[in-house]
Amino acid sequence: MAKINVLHVLSTNRFSGAEKIAGQICRNLNGDSFNVHVLCNGGELLRRYRKEGLDVLDLNASRYDPWNVAAFIGIIRRLDVRIVHAHGARASVFALVCRTFAGRRYRIVSHMHGCRQWRKSKGLLSAVDGYFAHRYDMNIVCGTGMYSRFMEQGRRPDASKVMVISNALEIEGAAERDDRSSGRERAAKDAFVYGFIGRFSKPKGLIPFLSKIIENGDLLDDARLVLVGDGEDMKTLRRMAAESGLAQRIVFAGNRDDVLDYLRGFDVLVLPSISEGLPMVILEAMSAGKPVLAFDVGSVGEALRDDINGYLVEAGDYDAFIRHMRRLKDGGEELVTLGKNGRALLESEFGMDRYMEKIEDLYRSLYRDETRERPPC
Repeated sequence: MAKINVLHVLSTNRFSGAEKIAGQICRNLNGDSFNVHVLCNGGELLRRYRKEGLDVLDLNASRYDPWNVAAFIGIIRRLDVRIVHAHGARASVFALVCRTFAGRRYRIVSHMHGCRQWRKSKGLLSAVDGYFAHRYDMNIVCGTGMYSRFMEQGRRPDASKVMVISNALEIEGAAERDDRSSGRERAAKDAFVYGFIGRFSKPKGLIPFLSKIIENGDLLDDARLVLVGDGEDMKTLRRMAAESGLAQRIVFAGNRDDVLDYLRGFDVLVLPSISEGLPMVILEAMSAGKPVLAFDVGSVGEALRDDINGYLVEAGDYDAFIRHMRRLKDGGEELVTLGKNGRALLESEFGMDRYMEKIEDLYRSLYRDETRERPPC
Protein backbone atom coordinates (compact mmCIF):
# COMPACT_ATOMS: atom_id res chain seq x y z
CA MET A 1 0.00 0.00 0.00
CA ALA A 2 1.25 3.51 -0.85
CA LYS A 3 1.94 5.88 1.99
CA ILE A 4 -1.10 7.81 3.20
CA ASN A 5 -0.65 11.58 3.30
CA VAL A 6 -2.07 13.11 6.49
CA LEU A 7 -2.40 16.80 7.33
CA HIS A 8 -2.99 17.92 10.94
CA VAL A 9 -4.74 21.28 11.09
CA LEU A 10 -4.70 23.62 14.09
CA SER A 11 -6.22 27.10 14.05
CA THR A 12 -4.02 28.52 16.81
CA ASN A 13 -0.47 29.76 17.26
CA ARG A 14 -0.31 28.81 20.96
CA PHE A 15 1.01 25.61 22.48
CA SER A 16 -1.35 23.86 24.89
CA GLY A 17 -2.95 20.47 25.51
CA ALA A 18 -4.48 19.91 22.08
CA GLU A 19 -1.24 20.97 20.42
CA LYS A 20 0.72 18.50 22.57
CA ILE A 21 -1.56 15.71 21.42
CA ALA A 22 -1.24 16.69 17.76
CA GLY A 23 2.55 16.77 18.06
CA GLN A 24 2.65 13.37 19.74
CA ILE A 25 0.55 11.83 16.99
CA CYS A 26 2.79 13.29 14.28
CA ARG A 27 5.99 12.12 15.97
CA ASN A 28 4.70 8.60 16.57
CA LEU A 29 2.97 7.81 13.26
CA ASN A 30 4.48 4.86 11.43
CA GLY A 31 6.77 6.45 8.83
CA ASP A 32 6.56 3.37 6.63
CA SER A 33 2.81 3.86 6.21
CA PHE A 34 2.20 7.61 6.55
CA ASN A 35 3.55 10.97 5.46
CA VAL A 36 2.49 13.56 8.03
CA HIS A 37 2.37 17.36 7.85
CA VAL A 38 1.11 20.01 10.26
CA LEU A 39 -0.61 23.31 9.51
CA CYS A 40 -0.91 26.02 12.15
CA ASN A 41 -1.24 29.78 12.53
CA GLY A 42 2.46 30.59 12.89
CA GLY A 43 3.93 32.07 16.06
CA GLU A 44 5.13 30.05 19.04
CA LEU A 45 3.48 26.87 17.81
CA LEU A 46 5.18 26.97 14.40
CA ARG A 47 8.58 27.51 16.00
CA ARG A 48 8.06 24.72 18.51
CA TYR A 49 6.89 22.17 15.94
CA ARG A 50 9.81 22.97 13.65
CA LYS A 51 12.21 22.57 16.56
CA GLU A 52 10.70 19.11 17.08
CA GLY A 53 11.50 18.26 13.47
CA LEU A 54 7.92 18.27 12.15
CA ASP A 55 7.00 19.41 8.63
CA VAL A 56 5.01 22.55 9.41
CA LEU A 57 3.01 24.87 7.16
CA ASP A 58 1.99 28.41 8.15
CA LEU A 59 -1.64 29.24 7.37
CA ASN A 60 -4.49 30.71 9.42
CA ALA A 61 -7.16 27.98 9.52
CA SER A 62 -9.83 30.36 10.81
CA ARG A 63 -9.92 32.88 7.96
CA TYR A 64 -12.46 32.20 5.24
CA ASP A 65 -11.44 34.73 2.60
CA PRO A 66 -11.02 33.32 -0.94
CA TRP A 67 -7.22 33.64 -0.92
CA ASN A 68 -6.85 31.72 2.31
CA VAL A 69 -9.23 28.97 1.20
CA ALA A 70 -7.41 28.75 -2.14
CA ALA A 71 -4.07 28.47 -0.34
CA PHE A 72 -5.37 25.59 1.78
CA ILE A 73 -6.77 23.77 -1.25
CA GLY A 74 -3.40 24.29 -2.98
CA ILE A 75 -1.67 22.57 -0.05
CA ILE A 76 -4.15 19.68 -0.19
CA ARG A 77 -3.47 19.15 -3.89
CA ARG A 78 0.30 19.65 -3.76
CA LEU A 79 0.74 17.17 -0.90
CA ASP A 80 -1.98 14.82 -2.19
CA VAL A 81 -3.57 14.89 1.27
CA ARG A 82 -6.06 12.08 1.87
CA ILE A 83 -6.74 12.59 5.61
CA VAL A 84 -7.22 15.96 7.31
CA HIS A 85 -7.03 15.60 11.09
CA ALA A 86 -8.54 18.85 12.40
CA HIS A 87 -8.09 19.78 16.06
CA GLY A 88 -10.96 21.77 17.56
CA ALA A 89 -14.09 23.38 16.19
CA ARG A 90 -12.46 26.16 14.17
CA ALA A 91 -10.07 23.87 12.34
CA SER A 92 -12.83 21.32 11.69
CA VAL A 93 -15.25 23.86 10.20
CA PHE A 94 -12.45 25.34 8.08
CA ALA A 95 -11.51 21.92 6.68
CA LEU A 96 -15.18 21.21 5.89
CA VAL A 97 -15.73 24.56 4.15
CA CYS A 98 -12.59 24.14 2.07
CA ARG A 99 -13.57 20.62 1.04
CA THR A 100 -16.68 22.06 -0.61
CA PHE A 101 -14.45 23.92 -3.08
CA ALA A 102 -11.56 21.46 -3.32
CA GLY A 103 -13.00 19.21 -6.00
CA ARG A 104 -11.96 16.14 -4.02
CA ARG A 105 -13.27 14.42 -0.94
CA TYR A 106 -10.38 14.19 1.49
CA ARG A 107 -11.50 12.62 4.74
CA ILE A 108 -11.94 14.83 7.80
CA VAL A 109 -11.28 13.70 11.35
CA SER A 110 -12.69 16.26 13.80
CA HIS A 111 -10.83 15.92 17.11
CA MET A 112 -12.52 17.61 20.07
CA HIS A 113 -10.22 18.05 23.06
CA GLY A 114 -12.52 19.97 25.39
CA CYS A 115 -15.96 19.58 26.89
CA ARG A 116 -18.69 20.29 24.38
CA GLN A 117 -20.60 22.77 26.54
CA TRP A 118 -19.90 25.28 23.78
CA ARG A 119 -22.75 23.66 21.84
CA LYS A 120 -25.16 25.57 24.09
CA SER A 121 -23.76 28.92 22.95
CA LYS A 122 -25.28 30.96 20.15
CA GLY A 123 -22.05 31.86 18.35
CA LEU A 124 -21.94 31.35 14.61
CA LEU A 125 -18.98 28.97 14.77
CA SER A 126 -20.63 26.77 17.37
CA ALA A 127 -23.89 26.72 15.44
CA VAL A 128 -22.16 25.79 12.18
CA ASP A 129 -19.99 23.11 13.75
CA GLY A 130 -22.89 21.75 15.76
CA TYR A 131 -24.98 21.46 12.64
CA PHE A 132 -22.30 19.90 10.45
CA ALA A 133 -20.63 17.58 12.97
CA HIS A 134 -22.32 14.63 11.28
CA ARG A 135 -20.64 15.66 8.02
CA TYR A 136 -17.16 14.90 9.36
CA ASP A 137 -16.01 11.42 8.49
CA MET A 138 -15.12 10.75 12.13
CA ASN A 139 -15.43 12.68 15.39
CA ILE A 140 -12.89 11.85 18.09
CA VAL A 141 -13.70 12.65 21.71
CA CYS A 142 -11.15 12.07 24.45
CA GLY A 143 -13.32 10.27 26.99
CA THR A 144 -16.62 8.55 27.67
CA GLY A 145 -17.86 11.59 29.59
CA MET A 146 -17.36 13.74 26.52
CA TYR A 147 -18.97 11.06 24.35
CA SER A 148 -22.13 11.17 26.46
CA ARG A 149 -22.32 14.95 26.16
CA PHE A 150 -21.67 14.78 22.43
CA MET A 151 -24.48 12.31 21.87
CA GLU A 152 -26.89 14.21 24.13
CA GLN A 153 -26.26 17.70 22.75
CA GLY A 154 -25.16 17.09 19.18
CA ARG A 155 -27.54 17.63 16.31
CA ARG A 156 -28.37 14.43 14.44
CA PRO A 157 -25.47 12.48 15.97
CA ASP A 158 -24.41 9.38 14.09
CA ALA A 159 -22.85 6.96 16.58
CA SER A 160 -20.93 5.25 13.77
CA LYS A 161 -19.04 8.53 13.23
CA VAL A 162 -18.04 9.08 16.86
CA MET A 163 -15.22 7.28 18.63
CA VAL A 164 -13.61 7.59 22.04
CA ILE A 165 -9.82 7.72 22.11
CA SER A 166 -8.60 8.74 25.54
CA ASN A 167 -5.51 10.94 25.62
CA ALA A 168 -2.08 9.39 25.99
CA LEU A 169 1.41 10.55 26.90
CA GLU A 170 4.88 9.70 25.69
CA ILE A 171 6.34 8.30 28.89
CA GLU A 172 9.78 7.00 27.88
CA GLY A 173 12.10 8.07 30.68
CA ALA A 174 9.35 10.03 32.43
CA ALA A 175 9.29 7.88 35.55
CA GLU A 176 13.00 7.52 36.18
CA ARG A 177 12.84 9.25 39.54
CA ASP A 178 12.58 6.92 42.54
CA ASP A 179 10.84 7.53 45.84
CA ARG A 180 14.08 8.47 47.59
CA SER A 181 14.72 11.35 45.18
CA SER A 182 11.09 12.43 45.58
CA GLY A 183 11.60 12.56 49.32
CA ARG A 184 14.78 14.59 48.94
CA GLU A 185 12.95 17.13 46.79
CA ARG A 186 10.30 17.63 49.45
CA ALA A 187 12.88 17.89 52.22
CA ALA A 188 14.86 20.51 50.28
CA LYS A 189 11.87 22.83 49.80
CA ASP A 190 10.94 25.53 52.30
CA ALA A 191 7.21 25.19 51.70
CA PHE A 192 4.54 22.80 50.50
CA VAL A 193 3.65 23.61 46.88
CA TYR A 194 0.20 23.50 45.33
CA GLY A 195 0.64 23.92 41.58
CA PHE A 196 -1.56 24.73 38.60
CA ILE A 197 -0.53 24.53 34.94
CA GLY A 198 -2.83 25.69 32.17
CA ARG A 199 -4.49 28.62 30.46
CA PHE A 200 -5.85 31.37 32.70
CA SER A 201 -9.34 31.34 31.24
CA LYS A 202 -12.87 30.96 32.57
CA PRO A 203 -13.16 27.19 31.89
CA LYS A 204 -10.17 26.64 34.20
CA GLY A 205 -12.08 28.18 37.13
CA LEU A 206 -9.11 30.05 38.58
CA ILE A 207 -10.92 33.23 39.67
CA PRO A 208 -13.47 31.56 41.99
CA PHE A 209 -10.75 29.14 43.12
CA LEU A 210 -8.34 31.92 44.09
CA SER A 211 -11.16 33.76 45.83
CA LYS A 212 -11.71 30.67 48.00
CA ILE A 213 -7.98 30.37 48.68
CA ILE A 214 -7.95 33.99 49.87
CA GLU A 215 -10.90 33.30 52.19
CA ASN A 216 -8.84 30.47 53.69
CA GLY A 217 -5.54 32.33 53.81
CA ASP A 218 -4.10 30.13 56.55
CA LEU A 219 -3.98 27.30 53.99
CA LEU A 220 -0.87 28.98 52.59
CA ASP A 221 0.92 29.12 55.93
CA ASP A 222 4.15 27.24 55.15
CA ALA A 223 2.82 26.69 51.63
CA ARG A 224 2.78 28.32 48.22
CA LEU A 225 0.40 28.35 45.28
CA VAL A 226 2.32 28.34 41.99
CA LEU A 227 0.35 29.25 38.85
CA VAL A 228 2.04 28.37 35.56
CA GLY A 229 0.53 29.78 32.38
CA ASP A 230 -1.09 32.90 30.96
CA GLY A 231 -4.39 34.04 29.57
CA GLU A 232 -7.21 36.54 29.67
CA ASP A 233 -7.78 36.20 33.44
CA MET A 234 -4.17 37.05 34.32
CA LYS A 235 -4.78 40.71 35.27
CA THR A 236 -7.72 39.82 37.51
CA LEU A 237 -5.77 37.06 39.23
CA ARG A 238 -2.75 39.28 39.82
CA ARG A 239 -4.95 42.02 41.24
CA MET A 240 -6.69 39.55 43.57
CA ALA A 241 -3.34 38.24 44.81
CA ALA A 242 -1.94 41.73 45.36
CA GLU A 243 -5.00 42.84 47.34
CA SER A 244 -5.17 39.67 49.43
CA GLY A 245 -2.05 40.14 51.52
CA LEU A 246 -0.88 36.73 50.24
CA ALA A 247 1.15 37.99 47.30
CA GLN A 248 4.36 36.44 48.68
CA ARG A 249 2.67 33.04 48.75
CA ILE A 250 1.03 33.17 45.31
CA VAL A 251 3.56 32.82 42.51
CA PHE A 252 2.84 33.61 38.85
CA ALA A 253 5.45 31.69 36.86
CA GLY A 254 4.29 32.63 33.34
CA ASN A 255 4.26 30.34 30.30
CA ARG A 256 6.88 27.60 30.54
CA ASP A 257 8.27 24.99 28.19
CA ASP A 258 9.76 22.98 31.06
CA VAL A 259 6.41 21.73 32.39
CA LEU A 260 7.82 18.50 33.82
CA ASP A 261 10.47 20.42 35.73
CA TYR A 262 7.78 22.51 37.35
CA LEU A 263 5.65 19.48 38.09
CA ARG A 264 8.57 17.86 39.88
CA GLY A 265 8.66 20.90 42.17
CA PHE A 266 4.97 20.60 43.05
CA ASP A 267 3.65 18.48 45.88
CA VAL A 268 0.13 18.40 44.40
CA LEU A 269 -1.33 19.46 41.06
CA VAL A 270 -4.61 21.33 41.57
CA LEU A 271 -7.09 21.62 38.71
CA PRO A 272 -10.21 23.63 39.64
CA SER A 273 -11.60 23.56 36.08
CA ILE A 274 -15.34 23.95 35.59
CA SER A 275 -15.12 22.56 32.04
CA GLU A 276 -12.59 20.04 30.70
CA GLY A 277 -11.98 17.15 28.36
CA LEU A 278 -9.21 14.86 29.57
CA PRO A 279 -6.38 17.30 30.39
CA MET A 280 -2.88 16.36 29.32
CA VAL A 281 -1.52 18.04 32.45
CA ILE A 282 -3.09 15.27 34.57
CA LEU A 283 -1.16 12.65 32.60
CA GLU A 284 1.99 14.74 32.94
CA ALA A 285 1.50 14.94 36.71
CA MET A 286 1.10 11.16 36.78
CA SER A 287 4.35 10.79 34.84
CA ALA A 288 6.10 12.97 37.42
CA GLY A 289 4.65 10.91 40.28
CA LYS A 290 2.50 13.73 41.64
CA PRO A 291 -1.03 13.39 43.04
CA VAL A 292 -3.83 15.43 41.49
CA LEU A 293 -6.80 17.23 43.03
CA ALA A 294 -9.52 18.23 40.58
CA PHE A 295 -13.23 18.80 40.10
CA ASP A 296 -15.06 15.86 38.53
CA VAL A 297 -15.90 17.44 35.16
CA GLY A 298 -15.70 16.20 31.58
CA SER A 299 -13.52 13.10 31.37
CA VAL A 300 -11.17 14.04 34.23
CA GLY A 301 -12.31 11.01 36.25
CA GLU A 302 -11.08 8.62 33.58
CA ALA A 303 -7.46 9.40 34.44
CA LEU A 304 -7.81 10.72 37.97
CA ARG A 305 -9.10 7.86 40.11
CA ASP A 306 -10.44 9.05 43.45
CA ASP A 307 -8.28 7.93 46.38
CA ILE A 308 -5.95 6.10 43.96
CA ASN A 309 -3.77 8.78 42.33
CA GLY A 310 -5.46 11.81 43.85
CA TYR A 311 -8.92 13.08 44.69
CA LEU A 312 -12.00 13.98 42.69
CA VAL A 313 -14.32 16.62 44.10
CA GLU A 314 -17.90 17.27 43.04
CA ALA A 315 -17.93 20.14 40.57
CA GLY A 316 -18.35 23.50 42.27
CA ASP A 317 -17.84 22.25 45.84
CA TYR A 318 -15.01 24.62 46.75
CA ASP A 319 -15.30 23.90 50.47
CA ALA A 320 -14.58 20.21 49.82
CA PHE A 321 -11.74 21.20 47.50
CA ILE A 322 -10.13 23.25 50.29
CA ARG A 323 -10.59 20.38 52.77
CA HIS A 324 -8.73 18.04 50.44
CA MET A 325 -5.97 20.60 49.98
CA ARG A 326 -5.51 20.65 53.76
CA ARG A 327 -5.53 16.86 53.90
CA LEU A 328 -2.89 16.56 51.20
CA LYS A 329 -0.71 19.19 52.84
CA ASP A 330 -0.56 16.94 55.91
CA GLY A 331 -0.40 13.76 53.83
CA GLY A 332 3.21 12.69 54.27
CA GLU A 333 3.61 9.19 52.87
CA GLU A 334 0.14 9.41 51.32
CA LEU A 335 1.63 11.70 48.68
CA VAL A 336 4.25 9.09 47.78
CA THR A 337 1.63 6.33 47.49
CA LEU A 338 -0.70 8.44 45.33
CA GLY A 339 2.22 9.40 43.10
CA LYS A 340 3.37 5.82 42.64
CA ASN A 341 -0.19 4.77 41.79
CA GLY A 342 -0.37 7.51 39.18
CA ARG A 343 2.81 6.39 37.45
CA ALA A 344 1.60 2.80 37.35
CA LEU A 345 -1.80 3.82 35.98
CA LEU A 346 -0.20 5.96 33.28
CA GLU A 347 2.00 3.12 32.10
CA SER A 348 -0.81 0.57 32.07
CA GLU A 349 -3.61 2.62 30.49
CA PHE A 350 -2.34 5.83 28.90
CA GLY A 351 0.78 4.90 26.94
CA MET A 352 1.22 5.80 23.27
CA ASP A 353 1.28 2.32 21.73
CA ARG A 354 -2.43 1.56 22.06
CA TYR A 355 -3.32 5.16 21.28
CA MET A 356 -1.37 5.17 18.02
CA GLU A 357 -2.77 1.79 17.03
CA LYS A 358 -6.28 3.27 17.18
CA ILE A 359 -5.27 6.41 15.27
CA GLU A 360 -3.49 4.47 12.52
CA ASP A 361 -6.35 1.98 12.16
CA LEU A 362 -8.75 4.92 11.77
CA TYR A 363 -6.59 6.54 9.09
CA ARG A 364 -6.31 3.30 7.14
CA SER A 365 -10.05 2.70 7.32
CA LEU A 366 -10.87 6.22 6.09
CA TYR A 367 -8.27 5.94 3.33
CA ARG A 368 -9.78 2.67 2.08
CA ASP A 369 -13.20 4.34 1.98
CA GLU A 370 -11.80 7.34 0.12
CA THR A 371 -10.01 5.14 -2.40
CA ARG A 372 -13.14 3.12 -3.12
CA GLU A 373 -15.14 6.30 -3.77
CA ARG A 374 -12.50 8.03 -5.89
CA PRO A 375 -13.57 8.02 -9.57
CA PRO A 376 -11.19 6.35 -12.07
CA CYS A 377 -8.79 8.60 -13.91
